[in-house]
Formats: sequence, C-alpha cells, structure tokens
Amino acid sequence: MPAFSVRPYEPSDWAGYAAVRSAVYRGGKVIEPGENLIPEDSLAFVVEADGRIVGSAVALDMTATCSGEDLRCAGIASVGVLPEARRYGAGQALMCGMTPLLREAGFDVASLYAYSEAFYRKQGYEVGAARFEVKAQTKHIPHYDGPLETREIEADDWPLLVPCYDAFASRYSGMNRRKESQWRRSFRGKPAKIYVAGDPVEAYIVVALTEGFFMGQFVQQFAWSTWEGYRAMLGLIRALAINQDFAEWYEPTDTPFGHRLMQHGVNFAWTKQLMFRVLDVPASLSKLRAQAPTEFTLSVADPDAPENQGPWRVVADSSGTSVERTGSSDLTLGPGALAQAVLGSLSPSQLADQGALVGPAEAIPAAGRLFAPRPTLCLDDF
Repeated sequence: MPAFSVRPYEPSDWAGYAAVRSAVYRGGKVIEPGENLIPEDSLAFVVEADGRIVGSAVALDMTATCSGEDLRCAGIASVGVLPEARRYGAGQALMCGMTPLLREAGFDVASLYAYSEAFYRKQGYEVGAARFEVKAQTKHIPHYDGPLETREIEADDWPLLVPCYDAFASRYSGMNRRKESQWRRSFRGKPAKIYVAGDPVEAYIVVALTEGFFMGQFVQQFAWSTWEGYRAMLGLIRALAINQDFAEWYEPTDTPFGHRLMQHGVNFAWTKQLMFRVLDVPASLSKLRAQAPTEFTLSVADPDAPENQGPWRVVADSSGTSVERTGSSDLTLGPGALAQAVLGSLSPSQLADQGALVGPAEAIPAAGRLFAPRPTLCLDDF
C-alpha cells in the first residue's frame, strides 16, 4: 500500500488538482489551463502518493446554526481520487488527513453529502440533518386567497431574501448563514426564477420552470418566516404546477405540510441526508447554551484528532458553557454522534438507546440538559 500524505493545496498543484477534477467530475475532459477550480470561499486539499497528487477535496467556509452561537462549518465537497489510485486507501487518507488541518484552520464542525454513508462513517461522520421531499398532485396543494402578493425578483436582489432566510434558519440546527458567493451559487443550474411573497419578504422559492405539460414541477429552494408566507408560496407552487401532474419541493423534518395540510396521496421521502462530525470538541461545546444548569464529563473516541479525545469536564447554563480537561469521564461517544448531540438531531438518551453513547444511565440526563433535541436542516447543496 502506498504511503499517503495530505496537505493544503498550493498554486503549483493546479495541474495535479485539475487531473483529479477532470477524471472524477468531468468525464476525462481536458480542463483549460488556469481555470479557477476552487471557490473563493473555500480551502482546498490534496493527497499525494510518492510525491504525485492522486486525490483532492475542497472545504467551503460555511456555518451551522445550533442552540447557541453559530458553529463554523467546513462543507466538504468535490472529494475525488484518480481511478488508478483507488482501492488503496487514498480517499480514506484524504478524509482522515483533512480533519486535523481543518481543526487547525479554525473550523468547529464539518459536513458533507455522502456518495456512501458507510465510507464516511469510518471517518467519524454521522447523518445529522435531512429534508423531506414532498410530492403532491397539483389538486392536493391548497389554493391561497390571503392578503400577501407574490412577485418575481432577480438574482441580484438576493439581499431581499436574507431576513426571511435568517428567520427560517434560526428555527433549525445545521443551517448555513450564507455569504454572498453562497447565495449566488444557490441559484446555479438551469435558469432559476425567484419568487417571493410579501414586502418585506415572508417566503420565497427558487425554481427552474418545467418545459412542456403533464410532467412535474420541481422547486429547488423553499423558505418562509411566517405561516402566512408559507401558505402564499404554496398557492404559487400550485399555480406554477397547474399544467403539470404534480409538484415537488423540500421541507424540514417538522414539515408543516405533513402536520397541517396533509392529504391522502401526498408522498414524503426522507432525502438529502447531510453528515456531520465535530472537528474541535471544546470549541463546539463552548458555543452551546444549556436549558438548565448542568455538569458532566465525556470522552470522544476520535483517532484522527487526538486533541478531541479528552476527557472533558463540561459545565453549562443559559449564559454559556465551559469545557476543560479532566482526569476521567462518565460518557463516551464518537465525533459523529457528538455532532448529532450538538445539533440536536438525536438526544443523549436516544444516542444511548442506539449504542452510540456509552455510560451510566444516571449521567445521561445531565448531558441532556445541554444537548437539547432540535429540528435539523440544511438547504445548501455542495
């Protein structure tokens, strides 16, 4: 097996980096010299074998909302290994080697959309957020005859969406507080139309209109800050799909359609699973706020980042959380399970029931006062 080394990308790596991108994501097509392959809001990494670049990845500089301060999140994307270097551990070496580098760069957590959850689970990631894809026949989408008017805006008007998006994001863990570059990338693909309800905006959708009739209309993004805005935008989705058989859109796992407007025949698919892992244990925990004063100890089984292992003594209340090293711990879990607890996608008692958190039963309630269950979601694709 080759000896692999992982390091940050340097400008002199362009040819090797481009070779990986060409082979993995462009079907072997030649990439023109000098093309910018790394988004401005990201870091890039390469893995080498015998001095040759055999794999690469980027980490978008994102955030992840949680029950306290926003976490700085590395959105891992464009992971790839040259075909002739696969099956020798280059991908695993790349992911493992990036973990301490991202931690050193100041990221609290990392997230990714996996082609194989089983592969990334070996690197400490676990599913921490997902969406429901709602598929409804047009007749099952309710009319709207309320006071909010809907209109189309241009992509350059994206700042109008930010207050609505931020209000929506504040209700969930895992949401990205987008930079301008990330807003603009969220409109990529087919020519996107942006429709809003209300002034100021109370809901919006991003959609590429379907060509032809009797097929389906897919909505790429849907966010709302008020119930009235949600209902108004559903009415617009119905209007857009009036000549189609159905419409599809994403909703969070506490789906308002499923809980308030459900009709027999509407289908829900749990999809867009986003995996997370904690990169910096004390930094991540210190940003949380507890429901009630609490104190507990934990250890993190993280061979790729020994600095995370602890043991840690955690003391928290509504004003803040302190994390310091201690001599022993009651609770033990991995970096992916800890990310699930930090985000609130699973509570400590649920993690214990699933065998992901180990420790005496009497210690779990104390952790639960910090790691409160919370709906999780991320609307960004990367």
